[in-house]
Amino acid sequence: MQHILKKLVPETLKKIVQHYRGKGLQHSDHLLESTIYADIGEAGPLVKDVFSRLKDIPGFFNFDDCGHFFLVLSYQSAMEIKGDLLEIGSYHGRSTALMAKCLKPGERIVVCDAFELDVDDNYDNKPSPENLISNIQRVNREIERDRIVIHKCLSNDLHLDADEKFRFIHIDDGGEHTIRVVHPIFGEWKKTVRIGDGDTINMPVNFNDQVNIRITAFDADGKPIWAEILVDNESTGELTPKEISVRVGQRTIAAKKEGYILVNGERKLMLDKYINEPIKFIFKKAL
Repeated sequence: MQHILKKLVPETLKKIVQHYRGKGLQHSDHLLESTIYADIGEAGPLVKDVFSRLKDIPGFFNFDDCGHFFLVLSYQSAMEIKGDLLEIGSYHGRSTALMAKCLKPGERIVVCDAFELDVDDNYDNKPSPENLISNIQRVNREIERDRIVIHKCLSNDLHLDADEKFRFIHIDDGGEHTIRVVHPIFGEWKKTVRIGDGDTINMPVNFNDQVNIRITAFDADGKPIWAEILVDNESTGELTPKEISVRVGQRTIAAKKEGYILVNGERKLMLDKYINEPIKFIFKKAL
């Protein structure tokens, strides 16, 4: 039976088995340390055509970062997600040049950096806007100058047009940043976050999310009363006391009651998925 089975095994498979019985295991150990193209394969275009040009630009954007950025930006393009790219904190432009490489027709790279301004940082070799543009164009020889938009300022002094749309935002500098997202229908979402050096944060903003808030109303003597609840100046059709569902974002909560005056005024709140607070309104009788 064993003799018959040997005849059924192809000669090529027999040679592979014999090889690994001999030098095969030694060869596998060799592959763990080998840097020879014949063993590990030749570098792809991301290394040869892109990162090979980036690596001479001063900065801390490494090959892993390059691969991650390229993957996300390429996936967005494949899914036909459109918008400009924004970077806050470009330094000499290593990551900026890679982002610019992924621009699609009609898109721009928008950069905010302090450059040579007198700010509290530890960089001796501060870049200029001209230096940044040169580095971007060295990696992207075909990019037009008007597709590179530069804001020479601190991030808290950055003002963007309300109609600007970004599909990718990279905040490089650690510290405190206020992120503001505006939806043309559902309103505004804003949050201040502190980003440590080397930290990565993920902040999905879904304007379809809702939070529950409890709203109560009392007269000047502290007695509960019924009052109509309003969200963003629109009646909800609900009366206090009531727990209502409200869409996340910047919301104005108020209440009104005929024959009464609202003493403590409307409340402007930034609501998100994890933050809500009970609201108490105080009324007094109108004279």
